[in-house]
Amino acid sequence: SVRCGSDKRRTCESLRVGRYTFTCRLEDDCSLPRYKGSMFRGVLGHALRRVVCPLRANKCGSECGLQSSCLYFRMFEGLSAAAPRPYIIEPPLSTETVFSTGATFTFNLVLLGDINQFFPHFFYAFYNVGETGIGKNRSRFTITSVLDDQGEVWRRDVGSLLRVRGAFHLPAPQAVVSQGPCEETTALVRLITPLRFKFRNRFQAELPFDVLIRVVLRRISSVWLYFAGSEPALDYRGLVHHAARISTLQQDLHWVDIKRFSSRQEAEMLIGGLQGSVCYRGDFRPFMELLNLASVLHVGKQTTFGLGQMSVEYGVNFGEWGGTVSYTHLRAHETPEHLVCRLLLEK
Repeated sequence: SVRCGSDKRRTCESLRVGRYTFTCRLEDDCSLPRYKGSMFRGVLGHALRRVVCPLRANKCGSECGLQSSCLYFRMFEGLSAAAPRPYIIEPPLSTETVFSTGATFTFNLVLLGDINQFFPHFFYAFYNVGETGIGKNRSRFTITSVLDDQGEVWRRDVGSLLRVRGAFHLPAPQAVVSQGPCEETTALVRLITPLRFKFRNRFQAELPFDVLIRVVLRRISSVWLYFAGSEPALDYRGLVHHAARISTLQQDLHWVDIKRFSSRQEAEMLIGGLQGSVCYRGDFRPFMELLNLASVLHVGKQTTFGLGQMSVEYGVNFGEWGGTVSYTHLRAHETPEHLVCRLLLEK
């Protein structure tokens, strides 16, 4: 397999992360799916190939002599199925499908590890997407600004990249199971986009805290292994054992299936997962750092599409918690063309 970070093994230190916010303006009326992550992921692949491939070949084959240095190949063709991808697309979360000329939208591109040095290629790929169009009507858009953690990266009136130095470093987690007195509180976990995962080889309808921590640990360990040099030195067994003591006060979860067309497999596919909110109670001190990292890195499968985005709020007054707002209402407005929502009836 090919790793997108440095080829040299490094000590397990910090993870370089760049989060770039694109603001865009539509130049045509536009029709988009309710969940837009799969669309953005698809157009990025095609556009990045147009930007970086000097051969303009129809397919990436083994006869191409540029694979070892080709950004597109490293991103989309050369990774094993088990390897995490070094990018995450956080699409607009609006479920609206019809937009008028002049409407604006934002999305985020998260880059992991040394792949941040190639941000200009990603920028010009999305710039190319704006010229060729998105949605079934190929509606054009203009990028008006790009921001990172330190400010402006690109502004339309300037017309060129101002700088690319905004990647920040996340320290390797040092989560330790406390041996002191228990300090209980509540934690509200919101699954902003569907969380797709399997536990004991089956998709789940519930999310006990220890299962969530297994998913989080799996994501963090693989990302650090591929993009920071090695897995964090954590007490994985002890953390999962401690997580089993965290109780679930209430959950408001539903299963959302997102239908997308895979040009690679030439077939429609479902990439959904659990969405909603869960309120837990227990001692969260060993897990706060891990959950904060999860909110940046996303968790579960298909994170490149924006799935697995989550947030955590501590000390929530359970009696005043009103549940989730997210995509729950979509169950009453099924749209077979783009999005099918259903309850997962079996564990």
